[in-house]
Amino acid sequence: MGGAVQHGASTLPDEMFDLFPKKGTMEVHLATGFQNIFFDSVNFPKLLLEKINKGIEDKYPGDRKKDESDVQFYYRNRKRSFGDFKQEIWDIPQPIMDKICGEIEDRFSFFFKKLNVVGTYKLVAKLITAK
Repeated sequence: MGGAVQHGASTLPDEMFDLFPKKGTMEVHLATGFQNIFFDSVNFPKLLLEKINKGIEDKYPGDRKKDESDVQFYYRNRKRSFGDFKQEIWDIPQPIMDKICGEIEDRFSFFFKKLNVVGTYKLVAKLITAK
């Protein structure tokens, strides 16, 4: 067996991430965490977020779970907005996207350090070109 895969790692406390390389973890899934940085950024346009939430309400009402709050419903379904509101997201002004992307880059830096992959460019390049 090659090693363990950690699904849903975005929900784990930060202090746990340096354990993955120590335990030989092969994959750490982090997409939800990066999605959260994007949508929860103070820089994300509030009017667009309101439009997205309204769109989720209008298009996916049957997906609402019993006793689910609006916040829970939006959170669980907002991944769909990357497709449903693709053009509006692409049209976010570049200075705003730069700020959001800066937040995402900061998180990448954190993970690169914790997952012990800093300085591995040459190794990865060698493996890619070996195919």
